[in-house]
Amino acid sequence: MLEKEKQNLSKDEYTETEAYKKLAYQWMIGHPKEEVILSIKKVLIYFTPFNFLSWRVNLFTLLVHLGFIGLTIWMVFQPLRFDIAYWILIVAPWAMVALSVLYFVEYRWRYYVEAPMLLSAFIFFRLVYDRIMGTDQRAAAVI
Repeated sequence: MLEKEKQNLSKDEYTETEAYKKLAYQWMIGHPKEEVILSIKKVLIYFTPFNFLSWRVNLFTLLVHLGFIGLTIWMVFQPLRFDIAYWILIVAPWAMVALSVLYFVEYRWRYYVEAPMLLSAFIFFRLVYDRIMGTDQRAAAVI
């Protein structure tokens, strides 16, 4: 830490925050590989299929996360098939992932967006079912 930043840490909160922000930028610029690895770890922590209190894999949570990621990929490759309601459904979880990567990651953060993730998983598995069965129904029947 530079001597000037050490002096700024002992001042008011705004100056301290600015000093930490400057140090964070310096670290990110000086260590880009470590920053990318840290961001990947944060995303993986966010999508771990573990419950908060146990380290056993929860199959239901795993299916919800796979369905959410599957619907996101499906929507990226077939964007015209989906209405704006589907896009709104997946924006909140991805916004929470972005906040998690930018700031800090916590298992409990995903609890706020599990409802849209659950709905998107139902829609994804319904789309997969319709594709396998050969029907061309929209996933709106799930909602």
